[in-house]
Order: sequence, then C-alpha cells, then structure tokens
Amino acid sequence: MALRLNTEAQWEDFLKEADIPEEEATQYAKIFKDNRIKAAALPDLTDVLLKTLGITIIGDILAIIRHAKAQSQPVPTQQQAPVAQTLAPAFKAPTAAARLPTITADMTHQQYRKFRVDWEVYKQITAMPTSHAQNHLYNACNDDVQTSLISCNSHCLTLSEPDLLNIIETVVTKHTNPVVHTIQFRKQIQQDSESIKDFVVRLKSTAVDCEFSCPKCKADISESNIKDQFISGLNNETLQTDILAKADKLSELETIVKHAEAFESAIRDQANLNHPSSSSQIKGSSS
Repeated sequence: MALRLNTEAQWEDFLKEADIPEEEATQYAKIFKDNRIKAAALPDLTDVLLKTLGITIIGDILAIIRHAKAQSQPVPTQQQAPVAQTLAPAFKAPTAAARLPTITADMTHQQYRKFRVDWEVYKQITAMPTSHAQNHLYNACNDDVQTSLISCNSHCLTLSEPDLLNIIETVVTKHTNPVVHTIQFRKQIQQDSESIKDFVVRLKSTAVDCEFSCPKCKADISESNIKDQFISGLNNETLQTDILAKADKLSELETIVKHAEAFESAIRDQANLNHPSSSSQIKGSSS
C-alpha cells in the first residue's frame, strides 16, 4: 500500500516511526503539512531543506532523512525476496575475530591505510549491508574524532561510504608535504635486530607517503628509491660491499633482497655451526 502523507496526523505518525520525540513530531508535522510536502518528495529531503523549514536538531535531521530513504525504497515482491536475501545476507553479530577497528585522532597515513584494510575485512566477516556502513564507521571513531567529524560536517552520516572515509581521513591525519616524508625516508637504516624482510617492509611502507614519481612522465619510481635506500641503509658492510660489487647482476630490488636474505641466512647458519648449543656440547663430550 502506498505511503500517504497528506495530513498532520499522517506526518506525525511518520515522524514518530523515525524515533522523533512526540512534542517535536507534532511540531514538525505541522511544518510539513503547511508547506504541502507529500510522500513523493521524501527522496528529495536533504539537511539543507530541513534546516530551511526550521528543523535544526542534527539528530532529528539524520533520523528523518534516514527514515525517508527507507520509506522511499520499493517494496520487493514475494518472488524477489529470496533473490534479495541471497544477494544481501543478514548482518552477523561481530565475533572476537571480527572486532570493529578503531579510529583515533592524529593517526599517521600508514595507520589509516591499515584501518581501511581492517575495515574491509570487518565488512566481509560480518556481511554488513551497505546501508549500515556509515553507522559502523561513526562507532569506529573515538569520542574526539566523532566530535571533530560532526563539527566539520554535520550531515556526515548521510554521505556515501567512500566520501565518509575520505572526510574521516582529513580529520584524523595531518597533511605533510611529500618532501618531509622523503627526508625521513632517506634517514631509514636497518636496525641491529631487524631482519632483511622487516627492513624492506618498513621502507616500502614509508615510501608510499613520499609520492616518488618521475618529474617528466609522472611514472612511479618508488622501487628504484627503495632499492637505493635499502643498499644504503644495510648495517652489514660486507653485504653492502658485495651487493655493490655485483651491481650488474643485482640490478632489481627483488633480486637484491633475495641475495641479502640468503646472506643473512648464511650468517645465521654459520653462527649455529661455530656456537653449538650446550646440549650438543654435552652430547659430544660424552661420546
């Protein structure tokens, strides 16, 4: 049956269904009736329009727009219902393995990139409907971020998921000139207890914010810069010299890293040969 919104009573019922308090629902119903707004106009309701009508409470604006969108959706037929259930499985309550990732203030760009990956995993595990994404994103933010988000964009929850993710990024991360990131990148050296693999991962993660590209053709030249900094930052001078001496054979980052990992493994094996465990020593002396 088609939704009818011709009288104040009908509008009042509609607003109460949207969880608007009774007093405000009566007040808003008169506004909609006096302005001759009908059910067909529900898809056109926006925060700007509602504020023009005198509705200024953010929570009420969001509730009205959300309920209007829900009421504007076509009702599926009995034949369509099974298909809809197949394509959009019901939301599953999060388990321990599906913990909602958190968004905090002053995140680095690397931390926010990780959040985006965690967010996609969370959506897949919980089979989250697209219409719930904005609410879950808001809940993922801590109190400080929620306050900043509302201050920057009062109708943020009515935005699309990609737009909301982008706005959150601007709120929680600080823009830094790529030159600053490049300077920090050039200071990266391998730590004493850091493996070759971990060093490469750290360099690749840091290089993303440097935005390495060819000045003329704008092609991505990150790998070349990572390769140079990897060689420069190695803490084993013998390995460093060996790679430089074999520059004609070790010209690609992948081959250099494999060579360094083999060298690292050989040093570890050599240490095990020269310094056997105490149990091996005891066994050898008793024989």
